[in-house]
Amino acid sequence: MRLHLDFETKSDVDLKKSGLDRYSAHPSCDVLLCAYALDDGPVELWDKTEQPEMPTNLREALEDEDIELHAFNAQFERTIMRRVLGIKPNIKRWRCTMVHAYMLSFTGDLGEVGKQIGIDQDKQKLAEGKRLIQLFTKPQRVTKNQPMKWRDALTDPEDWERFKEYCVMDVIAEREIHSFLDQPQFPILKREWSFYALDQIINDRGLPIDTTFCRNALKMANERKEVLLAQMNEITGLTNSNSGTQLIPWLKARGYPFDDLKKDTVVKVLASDQARIDGDKIKSGELKCHLTEDARAILKLRQKAARTSTSKYAALLAAVGDDGRMRFVFQFAGASRTNRFAGRRFQPQNLTTLRNIEDLAVLTILTEAIRNGDAEFLALLMAEPLDALAGLVRSAVRAPKGKTLRVCDLSSIESVTIGWVTDCERLLQVFRDGKDAYKDFATELYNVLYEEVTKKQRKMAKPATLGAGYRLGGGDLINGKKTGLWGYAENMGVEMTRK
Repeated sequence: MRLHLDFETKSDVDLKKSGLDRYSAHPSCDVLLCAYALDDGPVELWDKTEQPEMPTNLREALEDEDIELHAFNAQFERTIMRRVLGIKPNIKRWRCTMVHAYMLSFTGDLGEVGKQIGIDQDKQKLAEGKRLIQLFTKPQRVTKNQPMKWRDALTDPEDWERFKEYCVMDVIAEREIHSFLDQPQFPILKREWSFYALDQIINDRGLPIDTTFCRNALKMANERKEVLLAQMNEITGLTNSNSGTQLIPWLKARGYPFDDLKKDTVVKVLASDQARIDGDKIKSGELKCHLTEDARAILKLRQKAARTSTSKYAALLAAVGDDGRMRFVFQFAGASRTNRFAGRRFQPQNLTTLRNIEDLAVLTILTEAIRNGDAEFLALLMAEPLDALAGLVRSAVRAPKGKTLRVCDLSSIESVTIGWVTDCERLLQVFRDGKDAYKDFATELYNVLYEEVTKKQRKMAKPATLGAGYRLGGGDLINGKKTGLWGYAENMGVEMTRK
């Protein structure tokens, strides 16, 4: 048997800004409504604001070990049930319909997945649902004309009835999605749900975060960006060189050819301008840039100031729990088609590294300089302090005293899977021989022997290996910019012909 359910809750904490951990742990967090249904039976509604005691049939279903518990983004319902209602069903009983959809390459939230499988979505009702969530689940701004912090059935009786209907609709939609996914032609191995249960245990445990390191890193990054912005304002004469509206016209008057300041655009323009300076021959159809000296300087300063990696420190501090743990950062099967874990909020699987520095002793010294908030010492160690602040985000994860942090990864799992799925004999033989797929590709890319492939060449061969395997197109030249694998390789520092 299955129990499908959906909670509507309230809390003083903003769920999007602070995450589920902080949201559910706050004393103000409470359940407002719970819609539920057994198998394909009628959907019932528990209005906790009117009936504090849980309905008997709902409690019995939650206590029955033979009943699976289904919800869309079940991690939310499971956490609320455990922390707010004090009920802790066996974690192996849970089935997340969102994860099930992700396993089959669907993406997005309940409405988006429903639309992808063909459930008719009433846009007006969806907009109405968002309005009701804003009205009842979040604290309201108290004013002279609106003295109520929380709206409910007493303040807005008609809207409350609509809110209850919305909650019921969510269970109907979730159950319909489950019925579509749970068909023989879309088999899911049972062991995948065991892996999902393990994922939930890992997410509940959380990552140990060094909040002292994060606070000092964020402070140092913000101070450094202010210095860079002041330098930019001095060169340009603008009031705010960080504003694209102000900066783009200034740059275009000095040879900048585009109407955006995206990272890849700036990289392309600077590379083209450097090629001109170096006297390199510009091929037909490729971008030709002639920047003034001050425009070139501004773009390089902007590259430093615009680094977004340091924003992860703010995300960590906003969502880390009172015990110094960052929870719910792994999304099971979140990477479409590959079923790999995806990152949420902090994205721990996708952290930048400090380029050209691999010595552990040096990395430790830099980490401690940041942890101690010693900006002067960091400036002595690094020509650009922001490089260290952005490249050492992984140092924010720190084992507690007396513990050791172990890090592991599946070896070349993407390439292994590509070889097996495509039955590529060349690639399969690489793994049979115990060789490295990226080094093997590099022998073709750089025309060198396997034993002669350098560490840098191996790194540069990685995007081409994965891009070719995961359907990245060859690429075209659009408005002077290379796209697809051609552009991907260029951004990784690999110059190759389109052919």
